Amino acid sequence: MVQVYAEPYLRRHYSRRTSCAYCTRVIGHLGTLVLSFVIAYNTGGFWTKTVFEVERPKVAFTYDALLVLEGSSPGEEKVWSSFPELNDLVGGKAASVNVQVANEDHNFDGVHDSVVFKAQCFGVGNVHSVKLLMQFRYQIEGAVDLRMYSLGYVHHSAAVPGASLHVDGELHFRQKQPLMKTGRYRHYDEPLLKSSGINGSILEASSQLQMEKLISSYLDRNETTLYNYLPVWKAGSAEDFLLDMKVRFPQIVTILLRPPPLHMLRMAWIQVVPIYIVLLFFLMQGEKLLFESQLVNTRVVADLQASKRTF
Repeated sequence: MVQVYAEPYLRRHYSRRTSCAYCTRVIGHLGTLVLSFVIAYNTGGFWTKTVFEVERPKVAFTYDALLVLEGSSPGEEKVWSSFPELNDLVGGKAASVNVQVANEDHNFDGVHDSVVFKAQCFGVGNVHSVKLLMQFRYQIEGAVDLRMYSLGYVHHSAAVPGASLHVDGELHFRQKQPLMKTGRYRHYDEPLLKSSGINGSILEASSQLQMEKLISSYLDRNETTLYNYLPVWKAGSAEDFLLDMKVRFPQIVTILLRPPPLHMLRMAWIQVVPIYIVLLFFLMQGEKLLFESQLVNTRVVADLQASKRTF
C-alpha cells in the first residue's frame, strides 16, 4: 500500500468573546501589528517623503545672449547683445561682434548634446574681463512635466589683457525644493532675456549694466541651471578678441520629487509586512504553548473522525 493522502486531526479550542482566552489572543495579534509599525517607524525611512528620478532633459539654446567686455578701468566696457534695442541704448559702447552658433547632436537622436558659441569681437581694445549670459530652453518630460527658460553665466577676468578666452563646461540642473511627482510646471516658462524687459531689468537710466539684478532674481527660483566650466585665458594685446565656448548638455539629470500619498503608504506597508511576519511566527509559538498547556480556560473539541470527501 502507498500513502496517497494525509489528513491531520485537530484539537479545537472554544471560548466566549468575553473570556480571558479570547482577549489574550486579540491583544496578542493587535500588539504584534502595533509593534511592527513601531519597529518600522523607529528604524527610519518609514515615510518616504522624497524620491529620486532620473530623466533625459531636452535643452536648446534660444540664440539670446548678452556679452560684456571690460577694460582695465571702469567705463571702458564694450557691450553686445542679440537684441538690437539694447545695442541702440548703449550707444558708443556697442561692440561689433560676429557670432557663430552650432548645435551638436553626436548620436543623431534628435536631441542636442551641446552647443558651440563663437564670438569674434572687433575693435574692443585691451580686454581684462569677460561676462556672458546665455539663455536656454529647458524641458523635462516623464516623472514631471517641466518647461522653463534658464540661464548660463560665464565670468572670467585677468590682470593681463587677453586675446581670446576658451570655455568648456556642462549645464547642470539645480533645484531647492522637491517637485510633486507627475506635476506640471510652467511658472518659469517665460524668457528672462527678452527685448521688452531689457530697459527695465538690465539697463538703468545712467546706461550702466545691472546684470546682478537679473542674476539675483534668477537665483531666487526653485529650478535653475548652473554652467560649470573650465576657462582657458590666452594673453595678448590686440584690438580684436575671440570668445570660444562650448556648453555641454547632460544626458541624464537627477530630480528630487515628492511622491503622492498612495506611494508613501505602499512603501510604509512594504516595510511593515516583513516585520509583522517575523513577529507573527513568535506569536504563534506562544499561542501554541499557551493553549496546549491549558494556561487559559477553553473548551477543547477533538476531531476524532475525519470528514468524508466525495469526488
